[in-house]
Order: sequence, then structure tokens, then C-alpha cells
Amino acid sequence: MSTCSSMQNSGSFSLDRASPFTLTGANIFVLLGCSTTSPVFDPSEDLCDTGSGTRVCSGLYSCKGITGIGLPQNAPTSTCCVYDSLMGVGSGYSLDLPKLQCSSYTSIYEFGDEGDPMKWKFGISLQYNDSYYTPACKDCETSGGLCGFAGLDGSFSCICRDGVNATTNCFGHAYTWSGAWEPKIQTKTIIGGSGHYHMVTAPFL
Repeated sequence: MSTCSSMQNSGSFSLDRASPFTLTGANIFVLLGCSTTSPVFDPSEDLCDTGSGTRVCSGLYSCKGITGIGLPQNAPTSTCCVYDSLMGVGSGYSLDLPKLQCSSYTSIYEFGDEGDPMKWKFGISLQYNDSYYTPACKDCETSGGLCGFAGLDGSFSCICRDGVNATTNCFGHAYTWSGAWEPKIQTKTIIGGSGHYHMVTAPFL
């Protein structure tokens, strides 16, 4: 995924609706290096945010990394499209860059200092959907663990604070804990150029 410091032509992205994840409302998606004939600029589609999106585009196009997708720094923002939802762009949650005639995309889930794109947080923010939050997950969280996945088959795993991945809960692993601990989950998602995603979930103490 492109960031202010490093941009490159990227592949398409998709998130199957059957997956245990869904997109959060924090994501702002930006299509970069789009052809002026791209369907995202079709007035009848009205996908691009030309209000606040203009500031996002001008911020990204001011980055030195923009040359990585073949555009000069401070290129005209008319080749940039900003929107806050993948709904309507394709089936499910997806970006088909060849179809949209864009060379790259990025997603911003937190702006921080809105005027400085070097301080923006790039990535796609995901959350577990309701179908994932099973009794096993509730039992895991009750024991102080974090719900996650492990192994090549992506089977359920209860991630304990001592680093053990249990199949059910973290009872029996509490001997390494001290004091009261209430897990708060931060999930960061790294999207590769191939569109594959890897979840990194960690507790805040």
C-alpha cells in the first residue's frame, strides 16, 4: 500500500464478505494516478469526494513518494479520487484498479496532524464481524485473552498475555500476570501489493 514516503503501482484489493472481518468506518480510501476517463469520475456514479477529498489529494500529491507511481510532485489532483466506502465500487468490498483505470490506492484510517501527510496513519482498519463473536471468543475474553486466528487453516485461537495461543481460553496462564488487566484490542492491518492481508492484534496495557 502506498504511503506518503513510498508509493508504488499496486494490485487490486478485495475483502470477501464471508470473511470474519468487515471494514470499519474509519477508512478513507484514495485512488491515485487515475485516468481522466476512469469511471470513478462519472457524474452519475458520484464516487469521489470533491470537498474534503481535495485536501487529502493535494496532501498526498505533495509527497515525494508520488513519483513512484509516475506522477510529478504536486501533480494536478484531477487524477485523484477520495471516498469513504468501498460499497458500490464492486461486489463486496473490492477495488479493481485496472477496471477503475487507476495505478495505485491507499487508505488512511487516522489523520493525526491533518495538514502533514507524513503523520497520517496508512492502512485498512478492520473489525471482527458479529458472526465471529462466538461463545468461544467470549470465553476467551473472559479469561483475559484476545480472540484471533492461528495456523495455516486460520482456526480459532485464544491469544494469552504470556504469549501462549490456547485453543479455548487463558485460564491456567494467569500465573505470569500481575495486577488487574482489562484487554483493549488494537488491530492493525497491512495490505500487500497482492491484496493479501495480515492481521496483527496486540493488547494495550
